[in-house]
Amino acid sequence: MKNNLGRSFLTTFLLVPLLYLAIHTGDVTLIGHFSTTRTCKSCDIYDVRETSEFDFKCLQMKFVPRTPICIYPVKEDIYISRLIVNTGMWEKKEVMWTQDVLRTLNFIDIGTNIGVFSLTVAAMGHNVLSVEPKLENARRFHKAVKLGHLEDRVTLVTNAVNDKTGNCGLDVNPNNQGNIKIKDIGSNEQLNGTDKKKYTYMYNNERFGAIVQI
Repeated sequence: MKNNLGRSFLTTFLLVPLLYLAIHTGDVTLIGHFSTTRTCKSCDIYDVRETSEFDFKCLQMKFVPRTPICIYPVKEDIYISRLIVNTGMWEKKEVMWTQDVLRTLNFIDIGTNIGVFSLTVAAMGHNVLSVEPKLENARRFHKAVKLGHLEDRVTLVTNAVNDKTGNCGLDVNPNNQGNIKIKDIGSNEQLNGTDKKKYTYMYNNERFGAIVQI
């Protein structure tokens, strides 16, 4: 195992048969072979084959192969979307490392955001399982998938991921769409009480082990 620290950044690589695990910038990206049998009954699958009706600003990223990506206004996303507007890229070294590592493996991207990694890997011809609980992120990712004609390679799950199932809330930074914190709020009874007012978004938590079996 190799640990790399920098710019509040932790990358851990664990290589085992048919599995490559990378943890980066608060996300978990798992690269490996995953089953095509859908066994996760409570997973919320977002149908990326449907036509996207949203009028987002979309542009071409500069990674090769080229793929569209749909962004936020830079005032609403001062890091990821702003840098993509200015440079056409986000986390350049990490994306290019991911491209270099991938051979015949599939790709699981937990914390997809608007899809920099997932779109680039799908454009390379790999199957991608993307997990993104924030609906506004998922909608932008969906539109980019359609623009890039990548819907046959992408499965999008809109659950949050935890070590147990249940309800959760998302705390979202209005100026940084990559700064999302998941908070466990427990039972359905709590959803109907005062706790519900504390959270902007409510999603189903799903265990990581169930999602990777999709």
